[in-house]
Amino acid sequence: MKRIGILGANGQVASEVAIYLSQFDDIEVVCFLRNKYSVILFEKIGIKYCIIDYYKADLFKNEIYSCDVVCDFAYPSGRLEDIYSKSKIYQDNIMRHMQNKGIYIYMSSIMAYGMADEEEPLKEYRMARGSYAVTKRKIEKSVKKNGHKYGLQCYNFRLGQVHGFLQSVTNYYREIFDGNDIVYKKSMNLPTSVVFTSTIGDAIKSIIENKNQLPFKTYTIVLNPQWTMNDVVNYYSEKYKVLPKINCVDDDLKNTPSINIFKSLLTKYLLKSRKSIEPLLLRIIPSLFPLLKSNYRIRVIKQQIREKISDTSVNLMQMTGEVPSSHLLPMKSETNQIMQKQLWIEKRILSVLNFHEK
Repeated sequence: MKRIGILGANGQVASEVAIYLSQFDDIEVVCFLRNKYSVILFEKIGIKYCIIDYYKADLFKNEIYSCDVVCDFAYPSGRLEDIYSKSKIYQDNIMRHMQNKGIYIYMSSIMAYGMADEEEPLKEYRMARGSYAVTKRKIEKSVKKNGHKYGLQCYNFRLGQVHGFLQSVTNYYREIFDGNDIVYKKSMNLPTSVVFTSTIGDAIKSIIENKNQLPFKTYTIVLNPQWTMNDVVNYYSEKYKVLPKINCVDDDLKNTPSINIFKSLLTKYLLKSRKSIEPLLLRIIPSLFPLLKSNYRIRVIKQQIREKISDTSVNLMQMTGEVPSSHLLPMKSETNQIMQKQLWIEKRILSVLNFHEK
């Protein structure tokens, strides 16, 4: 039997992953908590827990040493500029008390690829464009460094957008999908960063089962194959019996012919006095006129779409982009299995709370 310690088990993702892993006979889960807020849930489900101060790990070295695997979901409180230094301190405190060749998995974020925000397409940047991405990258490097220092097998999991029964994004999707007008500013067929809590649990199991076979590196944890927004909508429609109304508005105009700076400035000027200059322009520069005319028409149509969509419409944000196969763990995500696994988590939580969802 493998003993898995969960750091930061008070959090939404960590607590749900812990509950999922607790069903397996060959796994024992122990949750390391910083306070007593989540104690009642773990007590009712029958998951062991220990309230510890991560910065005073010496007092709990026996509990830490007993774990074959430590999954780090913790995120220190405080200013963003202090997160790296705080993470480095508590991770060093935990790692130096782990058994030799133990497994340490740090839960990073897909934002560590370097995007500035979730509206940007997934792309790996040499230099990160946001402070959050910079911080996550520094912590990932620190984990690897400490792994070599203490003889541990360290992995970084860059988690996508996590969905699950306890997750705020799931509650948000369920709410907005139920009868609201939704704006989605991308193609519904692009791959998304969606992942489920059960998938994260399966990824942890995959690391344990393939110990010494998988390279100690950074993996991106999303569904494999990646779901499109159409897949996400179908999942929520089937599971929660909702019929979302989605308006696709592409603001990028990726298929629009490009124009240089001079033509761009000229276009803006002509738009202000279009009616008077248009006939003259057609005679003087006939080759340029069709491009300017098409750009104007596109602007008008987009404005009409924006006016048609209510101001109360919900903007459905989702990062899109294909994750390189080399960054994924060798595991597949079947839709039916995902639904069954997530349903098990949901029923397990509701059963101990003596509550039945309508």
